[in-house]
Amino acid sequence: MGTFGTKICPQCGQELFNDMDRCYGCLYSFENRVSDSPNPLLSLPDIDGGEEAMPAATEGAAGMMLRISTDDAQTTVPVPAGGLTIGRDALCDVVLKSRAVSKRHVRVVPLSSAVIVEDLGSTNPACYKGRDIGEAAVVHVGEGFDICGTTFTVVV
Repeated sequence: MGTFGTKICPQCGQELFNDMDRCYGCLYSFENRVSDSPNPLLSLPDIDGGEEAMPAATEGAAGMMLRISTDDAQTTVPVPAGGLTIGRDALCDVVLKSRAVSKRHVRVVPLSSAVIVEDLGSTNPACYKGRDIGEAAVVHVGEGFDICGTTFTVVV
């Protein structure tokens, strides 16, 4: 048997087999692809907050930021030196209003050119490159992770 090549979904970052026409993570259709740009989400308008994501973090560490992308909105939040939490609970730094998201889903801690994404016991685990992050994953600048359909991309 031969080996199977893979490709990355430009919408959510999941790793898929080359012959797949639709991403099983976010349902992105490769058949209806309009642009060959590396990330078609860059054309979405920036917002100060939104129905899906409401950041409370105010100060970035070494310029680390998270670009948060949903189906209809995009915003960027700084990652403080002490890290930030993402979840459904109003006390989290980034609040996602979805029943699929755990109250305290993940913690994001900045490094010099990446972040550590730590699972906080979520019911529906965060995904990195199409796979559950497990206890933790190192996500480098330019890469992203997904929480229940919301994509977080590490930027500086």
